[in-house]
Amino acid sequence: MEISRAHYGAVVSLIFCAWAVTASGLHQGAESATDQVRPLPNYVETLPYFIGDWEGRDVPIDDHAFTILNRDADAWIVREYTKGTARVILSLVTTVDQRKLFRVHIPDICLPAQGWEVKERVAQPLHLNQSQPIMATSLLAEKDRRTSQVVYWFTSNNRVIESKILHRLLMVWDGVVGQRTPGTLIELTSPLMGQNRKAVLQTQEEFAQLVLPFFPAVDA
Repeated sequence: MEISRAHYGAVVSLIFCAWAVTASGLHQGAESATDQVRPLPNYVETLPYFIGDWEGRDVPIDDHAFTILNRDADAWIVREYTKGTARVILSLVTTVDQRKLFRVHIPDICLPAQGWEVKERVAQPLHLNQSQPIMATSLLAEKDRRTSQVVYWFTSNNRVIESKILHRLLMVWDGVVGQRTPGTLIELTSPLMGQNRKAVLQTQEEFAQLVLPFFPAVDA
């Protein structure tokens, strides 16, 4: 079963919008000649296309979105993984440059801008190979009789962060103390296509458990 071009376009627009950023003067106060910049996660080269029973393929991205992502992110992937009828679109966007961080548009904002209606937004605990669940944000979005389940969170300096505001502040603080750390948006999107939402969310959680160990720099 193929996902429609319209669905792909919405997902790519969402990811591109979720990392829409501009320069900020605060960055210049936080950055110094003695900054230690932690290395970027190497997931672009190391994340496999086959993970367990899941098979991945890169999501087509138009030239405009490609240009923006390359300009505003230091590393990124938008890849769809399938297992039978199950589908998860994995999006990872990483930046270490605080100038690129201060106007992050999270999916809550970008989905309505793309014509989607966010029907529900809740804090969502996810068990990702740890004794304690992380807290992510879960959205249910509808457009033109299509429904998508979206779950996302941020990571920075081995911290899992639900709030975009806290994510910004912590990255700024890392810069102030002279250690700029990559920050990553991790997002999973799945079309419901008549499926039970709880089951789709469980599939997303199980997929995340499998895939995150392949890039420990952003592992929760």
